[in-house]
Amino acid sequence: MSRNTTQTRRATRRSTAQRSSVLTRLRDFVTHPQGRVPTALAIAAVATSSMFFVQVFMTQAQGFDVAEMERAAEELRDENDRLEARTGELRALSEIQKSADELGMKKGGAVSYLTVGDTGVALNR
Repeated sequence: MSRNTTQTRRATRRSTAQRSSVLTRLRDFVTHPQGRVPTALAIAAVATSSMFFVQVFMTQAQGFDVAEMERAAEELRDENDRLEARTGELRALSEIQKSADELGMKKGGAVSYLTVGDTGVALNR
């Protein structure tokens, strides 16, 4: 066996022993009655802060959505005002007369009504 292989095996054994030592100490700390409280507090603190950040990001995203909707609503109000003004223009009598002239319509003359004699209707039952 070469010298490098032996050194590598020793280093591996050492690092494995150190790892198991750290894991053993961590396990002992967590399972020890005094170690459970700080661990539980740390877990609770991490969970609480995570929920806080999730709420902050969700609120921020909703704020952007609200701002976008307000901008769209303002654009729609402006368009509605413009359309109402145009509707008023088109309803003006002069505009109606102009449109009728463009379509080739003419004013009607005197209207005469026809009168029909007896308009009674009989039903045969």
